[in-house]
Parts: sequence; C-alpha cells; structure tokens
Amino acid sequence: MRYLAPIFFPVCCILFVASCFFMTTGCMNRSSSVVDSLDADTVEIVKEETAPLDSLSKMISEAPMPKAADELFEDFFFNYAANVDVQRARTIFPIVYEDNGLEVFIENKKEWKRESFFMADGYYTILCQDQKQLKMIGDTTTSEVTVQKLSFTEDEVREWYFSRIRGKWCLRSIHVKDMSETPDYEFLQFYNKFATDTLHQESYLAQYVTFKGPDPDEDFSTMEGDIMREQWPMFKPWLPENEFYCIRYGKKNNIASDKRYFFIRGISNGIQTDLVFIRKGKTWELIKVEA
Repeated sequence: MRYLAPIFFPVCCILFVASCFFMTTGCMNRSSSVVDSLDADTVEIVKEETAPLDSLSKMISEAPMPKAADELFEDFFFNYAANVDVQRARTIFPIVYEDNGLEVFIENKKEWKRESFFMADGYYTILCQDQKQLKMIGDTTTSEVTVQKLSFTEDEVREWYFSRIRGKWCLRSIHVKDMSETPDYEFLQFYNKFATDTLHQESYLAQYVTFKGPDPDEDFSTMEGDIMREQWPMFKPWLPENEFYCIRYGKKNNIASDKRYFFIRGISNGIQTDLVFIRKGKTWELIKVEA
C-alpha cells in the first residue's frame, strides 16, 4: 500500500480576468493549483456572496463577446449566461420549448427572457462518459453540447441544446422532461445518493481511492497517494446535490461505458474538483479524487 506523502506548493489564487472570459484548460492532464477544500458551510457562504458575480455579469454584459470565445464552448457559454444580448443574438428563433411533450415556440428576441443558468450558484459541473468526450472539452472542433439543469428534488431535467453553426455557438432548442427519460439516469441516481447519503458514503468507495488535494494537517500544501475508506471523512470534498447545472459534450451518450468523469468547476472562487467513478456490478464506486 502506498501512503500519502505531502508535497508543498505555494498557494495559487485562481483569479478570473474579465477580458479573458473564462479560458479553460484540459481536464485530466492539467497541473492543479492548491485550493482550499470546501465543506457544506463554506459553499453556503459562496452562494450568499453573489455581489462579485453580479458585478462580473454586469462587466460582461457591457462588453462585446470576443471572437475567441467561440473556440471553446465553456468560454462561449460563460458569456451567454451573463449577457442577455448574447442570448438573444445566439438563439435561433423561432425556438421550440418542449415541456414533457407539450411544444411551445418562442417566436422572436422580444419574447426571450434571460436565463442566468449557474451564475448565481458560483459553480457548474461537467459529466463525461469516456475518453472521447473528455477530449471534446478542449477541442475547438466540438460541435454539439447539451447544458442540463438537474433537479433531483423535482425528478426533472431541463436541457438546452447548443450547436456550432458556421463557427458560432447557438442555442437550438430547449426541452424539459422527467429525469428517468435521460440516457444516464442510472448513474445520475447513484451520484445523488452518493452525494447526499453521507452516513453510507464510504460504502461507495473503492478499497483504495487515488487522491490528490489539500493536506488536512498542513496549511498551504497538497498530498497525493491512496486513501482507505476509513480515511475518507478527512479528505472528502464538497459535492453538489439536489439541483445543479451540468455540461454534457457530444451528441451521443455512451451509457454502456463503465466509467464516469465528474468535474466541479467554480466561477472565480477556486472550486475545482475531479472525480472518477467506475461501474461495480449493479452499482458504481469512486476510484479517484483530485481537488
């Protein structure tokens, strides 16, 4: 068994510069900055501190979207979520709004109401099913992306379908449906149970979980190695639950894949957590955490 060995790094503050408009890097091969892990109380504070995000949204809404923002979807979408003018310009009208089989058309820009998406939450998630989808995150040729609002309390999912058309990302349709109709329903149900059932969370872990993240015993340092189930309470990261936004890359879902990559990304607040799950018989288990 490998023991966790501390490695010391200087603290790196993740600052968002408005002119850069949320430039992202690769998921699993990036070098991680040292950030403080957030517990439930901390994330409530993050949600309450909306003033900086409101100011950021105002700054973005007052500036034109840079052409480079269309290269990567997350760069584009940050602008789309923050700026109602971008939403009206990059939505194809008339657009269908389908709510559990009932179709309504939003005919033009005047009827469009701004959707703030995850801006008020201060974070969003990304869910990938295989290496092909992982590569799409940083691929400038990616052409299909779905943004989901997952509501486990309502057992419902709201989906926005985006396509790259002549080099520009545009919203094509909106759909609301029961969560059971989503192809990845089995994993999503497992994830919510994993995130909320803290009493039995350890039973959903691999025997040894690969870990890289803040050292709970040493400030301003990080650790990497394997942790055992009984060590989990010391290292477990904050996890979104009940209702949150998720970005899904690609048009097709590989639900037969035995892996799921779940990433949590904060907006100008330092939240950055990667989790990897594998299928274990009829359920799933966590095998890797990087925070």
